[in-house]
Amino acid sequence: MALLAASPRARRSLPDPYTPGSTLVVDAVFGTEREPHKSQLRLGIRQRREPWTLSCGLVVEILDDDDDDDDDNDDDDNDDDDGKSTPFHDETPPTAAQLGDGRVAFLKLFDRRFVHQLRRDVGLEPWSDQIEQALQEGVRTGRIAAFLRRLHGDAQFREATQDEWDAAESEAFLDAELAGLFANEVATYAALRRCQGQVVPRLLAQITLDMGASRPPNPSPPVEDAPILPTSASTRPPPPPLQTVRGLLLDYLPGFTLTSLTRHVPESAWQRTVDQALRLVHVLGDHDILNRDVRPDNFVVVPPQRGGRDDYRVFMVDFGHCRRRRPDESDADWGKAKWRQNEEGAVGAVMQHFLRRTACFELVYEPSWRYLEWAPEHDEEDE
Repeated sequence: MALLAASPRARRSLPDPYTPGSTLVVDAVFGTEREPHKSQLRLGIRQRREPWTLSCGLVVEILDDDDDDDDDNDDDDNDDDDGKSTPFHDETPPTAAQLGDGRVAFLKLFDRRFVHQLRRDVGLEPWSDQIEQALQEGVRTGRIAAFLRRLHGDAQFREATQDEWDAAESEAFLDAELAGLFANEVATYAALRRCQGQVVPRLLAQITLDMGASRPPNPSPPVEDAPILPTSASTRPPPPPLQTVRGLLLDYLPGFTLTSLTRHVPESAWQRTVDQALRLVHVLGDHDILNRDVRPDNFVVVPPQRGGRDDYRVFMVDFGHCRRRRPDESDADWGKAKWRQNEEGAVGAVMQHFLRRTACFELVYEPSWRYLEWAPEHDEEDE
């Protein structure tokens, strides 16, 4: 893969629009397929949640929206005077007005410029203006459109040609990869709509914004099978091709990852906290979802709240590597895929080893063997 290396000067001057204290103006689409609602939001950045791997995580405060039709929102039960997050626990998606000025949320952005781990994984240099200029020149000449047609239309194209890609083509590939991760997230949240606010965060809105600070943001159409859709096309100037950042606005979960269990949770609660995480893995199977990225870091543990529940609550997050069961996928093929992925073991066995090694704690983990019926014969013999 041929790359344009960013100079040290270009790297130092990398514009970072996600600085705490700054404000983002984003287009948000709320609601369901039957009752969509579009609004422009101002989000104040409170914190960056790093490292940034496959997406950019930000804790944000909803400052306001551009709607004037909210009549009785001063007494909304979901508003938080102290700026804390109060997750929705009903099945109806919120509107912009119901979110309330001052509400704290989590913004997950699929911005190719700053997904540092993914850029390293695919062998890309840090983003620079030089790379962006090469990309936009390729867009202008039509070369990138032709590249993307081959990328999406030929299953062998990437493997056969990736070593020959230049910086512009590599950047276009990365944008396509992030679009796929975003689509997987939205489809998974749609499939888990009834579970949102209970075992996964509440998806509040799909977000789009323009990479270019000098151009107003403009929404791109949500992905197919998404739970929320725009009502009409925007009349604002569209961003240049491949310069739209997609994102998710989610309930903010004030907690820590399952990997940090020993630092934040008393030993007496370790077993039942991990057991909660294991139950969440089975929720995926119940909804015909396979997650290729199950790991303790993708579970958030929320401590007991004053005046509320007296136990720790576990939520599963990060669904970019999920897929739904295909309509033509047989029970045997689906069972084999779930068996080989071993999502349950990626939590139970990993946490058992981790707690034994770091805390001399013997976690009780018994595999459910839920997909044993479809295990290949050599796997059964090994057992």
